[in-house]
Amino acid sequence: MASIIDYAYTRRAKVTAANVEQLLPAADHFHVMGLVKACCDFLVAELCPQNCIGVRKFAHSYFCPVLERQALTYTLVNFNSVFTTSNEFLQLDIEEVSALLKSDNLNVRTEELVFDALCRWIDFNPEKRKQYIARLLKTIRLGLLTTGFFVEKVKPHEYVKESEQCRPIVIETLRFLYELDMDDRREVDMTNPIARPRIPYEVMFVIGGWSGGTPTNMVETYDTRADRWVVCPVADAVKEAAVVLVIVVVVVVVVVVVVVVVVVVVVVVVVVGVVIVKELQKPVNSNSTEPEGEVVVVVVAVVVVVVVVVVVVVFVVLVVVVVVCLF
Repeated sequence: MASIIDYAYTRRAKVTAANVEQLLPAADHFHVMGLVKACCDFLVAELCPQNCIGVRKFAHSYFCPVLERQALTYTLVNFNSVFTTSNEFLQLDIEEVSALLKSDNLNVRTEELVFDALCRWIDFNPEKRKQYIARLLKTIRLGLLTTGFFVEKVKPHEYVKESEQCRPIVIETLRFLYELDMDDRREVDMTNPIARPRIPYEVMFVIGGWSGGTPTNMVETYDTRADRWVVCPVADAVKEAAVVLVIVVVVVVVVVVVVVVVVVVVVVVVVVGVVIVKELQKPVNSNSTEPEGEVVVVVVAVVVVVVVVVVVVVFVVLVVVVVVCLF
């Protein structure tokens, strides 16, 4: 209570491993959300393989979804260390351990580790837990195991042999692995539950290079778990920016050219009109020899020709620029 009062006045609280389990529930009870967040931040910083499962349960009890999600993510990402060193893993019930083992986000290098994890969980209390072997066996992507490991480690394991429910699972897996071994080039059916890979443990990226004698910006990834290459759709941001810039320039230039042409046309019409009016106002017997009308008409014609030539040149240049940028 003293820490909550201090926080109310100073917006500071000393959160430690000794008081966080009492401080967070108290802060939650009195709706001191700033202190709740401080406790959650402290617990996130203290996450380790030995406490991540307990922290997740603690967060769930006091409705701290962010902390709960981060603790779960830590558990999945560091699962190898969690199931080998954490006593909290051994205390999970069947629903909780099943949810962990079947998660697509479970970060394991191979499915052999998942089999080791379920065996360790059952070994903690075999009399009560070995009845769940068939259910837990279905959480493993058995089609991603090597044939040797399945035949030598899984099939003859005492928990598997003693379970009648495991028999159809073993038969189905043996059939799948046999067909896969008979045709190395056969594509794995990703919709098959026993062969659907989890989120990759590691991915190799191949970026750019040469293809067909020309440079390419293609990005390919190799999933070591699924043993397959995937071509990633990638957009050339520089090229897209260049195309956008070209389009903007083209629009601006076209607008400017149109405006110039309209102005020239208006000027020409006005000049021609003025010349015609002057010619009409001249006396019929005028002896003036100045060819004003002819000179003006020639000048106007020259201006029109120049404008047309400029417009054509600009249009050709724009077409060439667009073609070069797009291809």
